Amino acid sequence: LPAIMFDAGYSLDPKPFMRNVGGVCVTAFVGTTISTFIVGIMLYGFGQLGLCYKMDFLHNCIFGSIISATDPVTVLAIFSRLGANEDLYIRVFGESVLNDAAATVLYQTLIVFLDKAVDAKSALAGVGKFIGIFLGSLALGVGIGL
Repeated sequence: LPAIMFDAGYSLDPKPFMRNVGGVCVTAFVGTTISTFIVGIMLYGFGQLGLCYKMDFLHNCIFGSIISATDPVTVLAIFSRLGANEDLYIRVFGESVLNDAAATVLYQTLIVFLDKAVDAKSALAGVGKFIGIFLGSLALGVGIGL
């Protein structure tokens, strides 16, 4: 994953990305987080109904974090072939690169709760870990890039 993300970032034209960075980040981080929990809720409900393998809510959310990362290679190829709007292309491309990172951090955050009870304090610590890993990765990337 790091090599793929490095290549994607290295080959990215920064001007259109920076023009769309807000939308890309919201879609990647907020969208991946929402998707993780929607998958977790749905699988938990289906498991309770006997429609799929029954797992507890945390394990369903961990699974949700794994499958919430998208890889729109086909969509991007079609966009390139059709000459789609540059802003649309960069939003989909940027989201696909950043949601891999978001899903990885969500997974790392959620597996911590396998060993400890989920309460308000530990949930806040999980959010703090998510933000800490994100900001640390961002600082490392900017530092190496400069």
